[in-house]
Amino acid sequence: MYCSRCGKQVNAGASFCSACGASVASFGDVAAANPPVNFDGITRPRANRVVAGVCLGIARRYGWDVSMVRVAWLLAVVLCGTGVVAYIILWIAIPEESYALPAGPPTRVP
Repeated sequence: MYCSRCGKQVNAGASFCSACGASVASFGDVAAANPPVNFDGITRPRANRVVAGVCLGIARRYGWDVSMVRVAWLLAVVLCGTGVVAYIILWIAIPEESYALPAGPPTRVP
């Protein structure tokens, strides 16, 4: 099994990665559906984003629901009018997630 955060190999019975300390979950585990909060900084994910991934990146960074972040952003656009400009600035300022691949061969699921 490999850590989804740093890509290092993790023992089968481990709950946390020994290299980065991230929570490691099996496929049927509840923690896999709710990834831990990312304390390294905000990054725009490459998958599951709607426009540029700004709202999803903010939601993942702070552990919030992405739908609530998108609704709050929509309210900021409608009520204040500055949401579009802020979104474009954050689109440029927040880096994209890297293309990290595991160091070893992928594990098979029986």
